Amino acid sequence: MGQTGTHQSNNQGDTLKIIPGIADRQTEKKQNMKKKLIEGEDFYYNEMGYIVLTAKFHLEKGDCCGNGCLNCPYEFKNVPKARYQELMSARKYANKEQQKDQS
Repeated sequence: MGQTGTHQSNNQGDTLKIIPGIADRQTEKKQNMKKKLIEGEDFYYNEMGYIVLTAKFHLEKGDCCGNGCLNCPYEFKNVPKARYQELMSARKYANKEQQKDQS
């Protein structure tokens, strides 16, 4: 697709209006996805050896993916309702346990 000012043409020759800022955000997201991940900053390994993405990584990504990630900073907003309720209950339980350990 070639760009012409604030318009873009597709392969069929149609001209599409580009909404300001959208293309910039999409480019930024693609660049973030291509960056090299740093262990301890963007991810860590859990006890079972799985990679767990950090809240920092998710914030840089820019939105909830809907997968119910352990460190989701977006309160699981794109997770299906049944799974959402399960995750929020687990998070509340984990927070209570953490508070007990700190006292």
